[in-house]
Amino acid sequence: MLNKDSPGILVLGSGDRDFLPSVRCAHRYSWTAGMCAFTSAFTPTGEMALAVDLIRDLDTAFDAIGRYNFDWPT
Repeated sequence: MLNKDSPGILVLGSGDRDFLPSVRCAHRYSWTAGMCAFTSAFTPTGEMALAVDLIRDLDTAFDAIGRYNFDWPT
């Protein structure tokens, strides 16, 4: 919940511009808005990238977050 009395940081795990209303709301309450996404999921000059304060690309973290050793049952 955004609270105007105690600003914080909103971190979105998406580069989707559908989250722009959330970013705008965070900024209205003086929150910092950040985005974590793979570079293929956003355009650096796109609306979402320009709207947030911080961008963390997840490309270098793929091996840590994108792999799961699972053996399908036969």
